[in-house]
Amino acid sequence: MLRGCSKSDPVRTSVDDAMTPGSSFPPAEVKIPLAGLDLTLATVLWAVVAVIGTVIAGRVVYRLVLRIGHSVNGVADDLALQAARIARYLVLILGAGVLLAILGAPIQPVLAATLLVLASVYLVIRGIADNFGAGLVIQARHPVRLGDLVETCGYRGYVKGLNSRSVVLQTLDGRTAHLPNHAVMDSALVNYSASKQARSEIAVRIKRADLPSNGHVDDHLASATDIVLTATRSVRGVLDSPRPAVLLIAADPAELTVTLRIWHHPEGRSQTSSRVAAAVGTAFEERGGTVAVGWPPGPAAISISEEL
Repeated sequence: MLRGCSKSDPVRTSVDDAMTPGSSFPPAEVKIPLAGLDLTLATVLWAVVAVIGTVIAGRVVYRLVLRIGHSVNGVADDLALQAARIARYLVLILGAGVLLAILGAPIQPVLAATLLVLASVYLVIRGIADNFGAGLVIQARHPVRLGDLVETCGYRGYVKGLNSRSVVLQTLDGRTAHLPNHAVMDSALVNYSASKQARSEIAVRIKRADLPSNGHVDDHLASATDIVLTATRSVRGVLDSPRPAVLLIAADPAELTVTLRIWHHPEGRSQTSSRVAAAVGTAFEERGGTVAVGWPPGPAAISISEEL
């Protein structure tokens, strides 16, 4: 008994000493086994804070970019929405990296997986990104605006819509064409509405015997020019500046072939050219002559066409 008591006394003494107010134990750690990670309660709490902070930051950035996009003139709502979404995704990706770092995940596998994911995403959205970038350029530089008459990618029509994906045209024959933004930027673009005027050409073939002058080509051309221009100036839709002009294309003993150039508003090409052709034909018929008027002009007239 004495020997047993003597053995227990030191133990009791050591425990009592350890429990004295001046003594302290090492801080306790609550370990949570998860996917091979050595997590502590503090790590989990910081991870929760990182998740909440990432979500809040993503929403703030989304709203900020969306507000900036709406405040910039010329940026469509659809384009601003796409930019805000991309900014939010970037914040979420950054937050995911911070979360993995807090959890103590091995950095090399994480980097490898991130690179693979980014490469896959790039391959998938490369076309979308090109289209989105082209949409930004179109809306920032304004090569076309709503209501403009344009010709691009083999289509001619009025611009009815601009968005992050396509340029919407209403063609002259009533069709609706959605042209991808990158296709519009990579193709030749003709904006007829930019200068507020356009030029058309009308081929006129006149019998020389019906012209009131002698047999010289210059005299016949002067007479034909006077008749054609007099008839043209009275037509509604023909602009006074630049002035209409008559060019000699071909001359033979029987007839003259000339090209009449007129300027008009881009939207009135067909109507104005038709009225001019009718007026020129009527002018020669009233003088007892015969004339052949063609619109659009034949290949010979087009091949030598040049700007005034």
